[in-house]
Amino acid sequence: MIRLKNLRIEVKQGLIIAILVAANCTLFFSLYKLYTFREQYTNNLYLLERQSTLLQFIAQQSGDSANSQKVYENMTLFYQSLSALQKGGTVEGLGGEIYIQATTDAKLAALLRETRKMWNVAEKQIQKNATKERLFGQLNSLLTNNTQLTEGYIHSFESTRTAYTALVYGASGLVIISLFLAVILFRRYIKKPVNSILNALESAAAGDLSRQTYYNAQDEIGKMASSIDKLVQNQLYLSAFAEKIGEGNFDIEQTDLKAGDKLGLSLANMREKLQKVSAEDKKRIWATEGMAKFSDILRSANDSIQQLSEQIIINLVKYLNANQGGLFILYDDAGQQVYLELTATYAWNRKKGIKKRFEYGEGLVGQVVRDKDTVFMTDIPESYITITSGLGKANPGCLLIVPLKINDEIHGVIEIASFHEFQPFEIEFVEKISESIAATLSSVKTNEKTRKLLEEARMMNEQMRSQEEEMRQNLEELSSTQEEMQRKEVELTGLFSSINNTLATVEFDMDGYILTANENFCRLMQYTQDEIKGKHHQIFVDKAEVKTDMYQDFWQDLKSGITKIKDVKRYTKTGQEKWINGSYTPVLDKSGTPYKVIKLAHDITEKKLDEIHARRLSLVADNTDNCVIITNQHGLIEYVNQGFIRMTGYTLEEVAGKKPGSFLQGPETSQATIQRIRENILSNRPFSEEILNYHKDGTAYWISLAINPVFDEKGQLDKFIAVSANITETKIKNLDFNSKLEAISKSNCVIEFATDGTIITANDNFLNLMEYRLADVQGKHHNIFVTETYKNSVEYKDLWNKLHQGEFISGEFLRISKTGREVWIRGVFNVILDINGKPSKIVKFVQDVTAEKLLQLEARQQAEALHTQGEKLRLYTSELEELQHSLSKKLEDAKAEMKIQIKELETEKAKNIAILEGCVDGVVAFNHRGTVEFFNKAAEDIWRLSRNEVLRRSITLLLPVAFEEGDNGFNKVVFSEGSLKKELGIRTEISFADKTGEEISVLVTLTQARLGNEHTYTLFIQKISVELF
Repeated sequence: MIRLKNLRIEVKQGLIIAILVAANCTLFFSLYKLYTFREQYTNNLYLLERQSTLLQFIAQQSGDSANSQKVYENMTLFYQSLSALQKGGTVEGLGGEIYIQATTDAKLAALLRETRKMWNVAEKQIQKNATKERLFGQLNSLLTNNTQLTEGYIHSFESTRTAYTALVYGASGLVIISLFLAVILFRRYIKKPVNSILNALESAAAGDLSRQTYYNAQDEIGKMASSIDKLVQNQLYLSAFAEKIGEGNFDIEQTDLKAGDKLGLSLANMREKLQKVSAEDKKRIWATEGMAKFSDILRSANDSIQQLSEQIIINLVKYLNANQGGLFILYDDAGQQVYLELTATYAWNRKKGIKKRFEYGEGLVGQVVRDKDTVFMTDIPESYITITSGLGKANPGCLLIVPLKINDEIHGVIEIASFHEFQPFEIEFVEKISESIAATLSSVKTNEKTRKLLEEARMMNEQMRSQEEEMRQNLEELSSTQEEMQRKEVELTGLFSSINNTLATVEFDMDGYILTANENFCRLMQYTQDEIKGKHHQIFVDKAEVKTDMYQDFWQDLKSGITKIKDVKRYTKTGQEKWINGSYTPVLDKSGTPYKVIKLAHDITEKKLDEIHARRLSLVADNTDNCVIITNQHGLIEYVNQGFIRMTGYTLEEVAGKKPGSFLQGPETSQATIQRIRENILSNRPFSEEILNYHKDGTAYWISLAINPVFDEKGQLDKFIAVSANITETKIKNLDFNSKLEAISKSNCVIEFATDGTIITANDNFLNLMEYRLADVQGKHHNIFVTETYKNSVEYKDLWNKLHQGEFISGEFLRISKTGREVWIRGVFNVILDINGKPSKIVKFVQDVTAEKLLQLEARQQAEALHTQGEKLRLYTSELEELQHSLSKKLEDAKAEMKIQIKELETEKAKNIAILEGCVDGVVAFNHRGTVEFFNKAAEDIWRLSRNEVLRRSITLLLPVAFEEGDNGFNKVVFSEGSLKKELGIRTEISFADKTGEEISVLVTLTQARLGNEHTYTLFIQKISVELF
């Protein structure tokens, strides 16, 4: 059986109306029966009363010939009335037409039959002119029967009236019960669910999604309640979904999306995009933190290759969540043999401490060095490598071998094995840090080589000391001839005089204190005799050297009588460096004991500096990867360094006497670049260029070239020195970087700012979005894209303060285009740092999300529509409540009246629009936000703009106006004309330029209207020329 609440609303309404109509019909029928009964019995009693009167008249006038006709008429009337009482019918002649219903009561019918018999007897007696006594007796009997009939009718009336009155009361009670039942049905199955739906809608409109309708009937209201519950549940689900996304949970699944659920689909799309952005950010942060971590490791552990290798491989395996790794260093035995040696491992399944060595090109590791490229394997042979632990062992899932390469030069190889497969960004990270590791390894190997060279130098110094010892022995042999020397003292005095005039001499006691010095020495060291006499030798020596054991040993040797001859660096009074070739000779007394030291010094500063400079240049030239070429004044090669040989593949013997361009340049070398080089060489001025050269094997490579002319003492051109560096990899990276930037620029809106917000440049996508040209924005501040309110806000100032501090900012922003159109963008402010780590400029990548914002507005409008539906339901409920009093006719009348009013409003609106459209004056309407809402045909002719170009745009597109605070809650509209401002009012004269630039003078009348919080401003524009004519 169908449940009552599942019936359709029309059926429920019909049922309520049927109950009320049935109850009222019962009441009306009861009242009608009571009324007709009273009327019938009143007629019967009236007829009986008239019969009594007729009998009395007949009794009195019977036998009177003068009234015989009247008696006859009364007899006829009596007979008719008696028949009417028995059979029913209409009786005429008794003061009108009276309808009599036949008697149904058995007793009354018997009395009527008896009366009829008696009347028949009386009628015969009258016709026979019976005696009055006899006639009176018969008529009295009739009167007695008439009285009995009257009493019988009265008794029957009373009993029947009681029954009908009870029926009326019963019917009235039924009406009341029916009305009560209708109210209960209405409240239970219509008003209560409607109120529940209304409350749920109001709560949803207020943002409370916790309330449900709890009405599950199958009628229209139930379906509406079910739809609202589903909508609320969907909104709750979408709200929770959005909160999860806001919390950074992008893995949450979204199910049961309908094809038309734009908000849900938009959230799903937003989740997917944010998920991708988050994943990319995690990868970027992971890589950035890794780069920073390994930069610290490379800085802190670069004293030893062994220690550095261990730190690198241990931390790298852990950072990649890998399981095993090894680091191989590339060694070159003086260019004779190239091999790789395992210097550090992590979880290696071979015995530690055993060096594993690979020759060049041997195995995967050697092949990686040969190919200079990464090897990544996921299909690893069973016996190739295993990862072991205390519980067992297994083959890895993947193997990564990366060369440690910088500037195309290999310094080693990293091999890492893992159970899980490496992601592309992890492989890219290892390749990036491999460059830093290679650079550090190169530096460490250079340091170790330097230490090795220093050790060799130390050994050479030891050899020199041995030679000095031999010299000392020779000096001792010479001392044995001292007497002979004394004999030649005169000669020596002359010699010393000559030396004193040509060399710088100074004498020290055996403790190093100055006894005397000649003018040459004082002049060389920029002292006077008095300033240095009695001072220690260390005033000429670097303070750090004084504290060394070598310096102490130096004086100890002199005290032992050992002569010292060497080139030393000393400092003058003013701190100037001087290189001196000095001989420290202990002077012996007669007993052979040294008592003073004579130093003969010769200034070799210029020569020494030249030697140092030459040595440094030679060291740089032979150890740098850059190419150095020296040619004569005709451009013919005289010298090339090792970098040239490595870069080009040619030896000095192959290229000596040739011009570099004759064998280094090839078919793809730019002729324009070659011509510029020739012109610069002929002009004898320094210059630099980038050019494509070719290796001896035909391989092309890019170089950065710098050529400097060298002139002799006479200023004549002597040589050319050319220094070049291989920039092929940098060139490729720049091309790749430029290609990526170009791709980003094509798919995104890009704009660049100085750190103070001044616009540097913007791409076409951004300019098209904001409806500007580059010349319009270049050199202007970013605030031209924002509203005046936001421009002066604290939030806007904080934005630029954060950017000044180098913060990365992303989000969604509202911007205003040149024409005043609102544009929603999702943007990222990227702060670009200079080499000092300070912000140098800001690059912003932008995507237009106006459509997404419109979807959000559409969702808000749907909520408002639901609220409107709720209001309609409230009205519908009110109408249903009025149904208790006015039933369906009033409802139909109200609906018809509403339709008439709506039609009248639409007619009036159309009429007003038609009037404004046909108005000779231009009419422009805009709201309090300055957005144009109406623009008639006359206005199009004035401005020479179509309404499609103006509607929903800013009023400033038409007139330079602004809002100012006014009285009574209305804003003033002010027209700006240069420095002059005019408030628009009644017939205000202003001038402006139309689309073609033509100056137009008009009279403007401004009207304002307000409805709630909405303000509407209407401008009536009349050309002055029109008014004059």
